[in-house]
Amino acid sequence: MDSYNFSAKQIHVRIRNLRSKQGMSQEFVASKIGISQNAYSRIELGLAKLSIDRMLKISEILQVSPIDLLQEQEVMA
Repeated sequence: MDSYNFSAKQIHVRIRNLRSKQGMSQEFVASKIGISQNAYSRIELGLAKLSIDRMLKISEILQVSPIDLLQEQEVMA
């Protein structure tokens, strides 16, 4: 059985790493979600709670499965 690490901090770090690897700016992702860059930055820093709806939107923008954001191993994007 697969084991997943659901640490919120690590999810935020994975989101930041995936976004950065794909060459997307925080401003770009934030605009696609419909929030400010500052609000998005707070998500990546783990200072704002990440709702399931928002996580689904982010995974869609980053073109990864939401499960990829929860996996302990780094995703190859």
